[in-house]
Amino acid sequence: MLTSHNIRLRALEPTDLDLLYEWENDISTWKITSTKAPLSKYKLWQYLESSNEPLETGSVKLIIELSDSYTPIGTIELYDLDVINKRAAIGILIASEAHKRHGYATESIELIAKYAQDVFNLHQLYAFINETNEQSFQLFKKCGFLHTSTLKDWICEGGKYSQQFVMQLIF
Repeated sequence: MLTSHNIRLRALEPTDLDLLYEWENDISTWKITSTKAPLSKYKLWQYLESSNEPLETGSVKLIIELSDSYTPIGTIELYDLDVINKRAAIGILIASEAHKRHGYATESIELIAKYAQDVFNLHQLYAFINETNEQSFQLFKKCGFLHTSTLKDWICEGGKYSQQFVMQLIF
């Protein structure tokens, strides 16, 4: 179910700790993820230990890896999982420029959307995208998400405010 021609999504493993530590503490992605402080290996280890209980943690984070070489290239996550209202937020990271613009993010979103429907019986996924992140906006649009609202002056960086787009995929 979580495999396509080019990629597969798999559960987090203890061996992913160093990789997650590197990706989660990459300051260049903090603007996109709203992260404000580094994560310790201890905190990430705690997350790894609890990540197999999505109904308790409210999230499912999976490693995106290439099907042919099993090389990890990023993560995809359902978070704010709400099984009562049948929705979840979605976030994705393709970690290196070398793996961007190959369709891996599109395939990953399509796989996790099917997973969200089949396993959690969700009605919708939603994503928050900063107005300055045109690449993500176009990615989610390509995957069938619609821009349904705009949160004005939502993100403050360097004293300047930007808008946050809300995009939804209704199944």
